[in-house]
Amino acid sequence: LTLNKKFKEQILLKLTVLFFAGITAILLYAPQLLATIELTKLSPRESAISEEASTGVIWPLHSLKLFILPKSYPIYLDIFPEDNGRLIDYGMVYGYIGIIPLILILVSAKIMFQKKVDQNSELKIYFVTFSICILTTVLYAIGGNTQFFSLIRNTVPGLNFFRIPVKSLYIIEFYLAVFSALGLQVILNILKNNTNKAPFNKLLYPALPIIIILISYLDLRINNQWITPTLPASFWLETPPALEYIHKLN
Repeated sequence: LTLNKKFKEQILLKLTVLFFAGITAILLYAPQLLATIELTKLSPRESAISEEASTGVIWPLHSLKLFILPKSYPIYLDIFPEDNGRLIDYGMVYGYIGIIPLILILVSAKIMFQKKVDQNSELKIYFVTFSICILTTVLYAIGGNTQFFSLIRNTVPGLNFFRIPVKSLYIIEFYLAVFSALGLQVILNILKNNTNKAPFNKLLYPALPIIIILISYLDLRINNQWITPTLPASFWLETPPALEYIHKLN
């Protein structure tokens, strides 16, 4: 690699951080996984985690438009319709994260196509890493739609204990948020490098993240609230029915 020493050190540092972050994630994941392994040995539902059962709920590929067209959701309002004998819950495949984040994801692609070494080029390692992660997760999440599902399921430790791969959408949403943040960082770097040429950039640089957060919040509030309404605080603070029943017994 024809990289300068400082850039190599930065890449090594980032890879080291990612490595230890991965180790930490595995340690946090272990208690859940170990409990799941024990449960499957004692539970009569052990057969439900077979490969055939795992693909019982597939991701209907025609619903990928929900990532960019939230208003098309009424087309899929029939919950659990049968599609060749397989059950589909379209509420699990609604992946809209907002128009501004989607635009920022496209901006983040600039990282891969620039040849000039600058602040944005330092983000390339993150872009490549999370690109691999999101591609692998998508191939797993869409289940039996591709022949890669079996390969990923039987290669990654622990995946054979989980059903309904389409629920991995929440991980995909996280990766999309990362790409959106990378896109925002690209824009902020451009503004920072051009503050001398355009004094207005000094004001826009700190204000842009706040503006994006507000617009994204309103966007999600308008498009998502009627699909997944926000629960009031009282819902989380109320006494659980099981506890009320115990109080009555006493």
